[in-house]
Amino acid sequence: MPAWLQIETHAGQTLDNRGWRLTPFAQSLRIRWPFLGGGLVWNRPVSVLAVAPDGQENVLPVTDVTRQIVWTLYGLALLAALVAGLESLRLKRRARLQR
Repeated sequence: MPAWLQIETHAGQTLDNRGWRLTPFAQSLRIRWPFLGGGLVWNRPVSVLAVAPDGQENVLPVTDVTRQIVWTLYGLALLAALVAGLESLRLKRRARLQR
């Protein structure tokens, strides 16, 4: 992986509640712009490790609904731009043929 791009999974602070141990996990994407002296960091929840009092472990995935909505909106915006561009080309072609 290039030095300017890093993808890492981090464990959060473990919480104890009624004998259960819960550990959240998050994934981070880091993009560094060395020529600008900055970058971008994006974090998202991934899962929770639940350890029962008897020692049984379960990994519970976290569904990031906000992320799903944002990507759906990006897709719809891209589709709308594509349809608008094709319609514009169609209207220009029709106007050219009518001359």
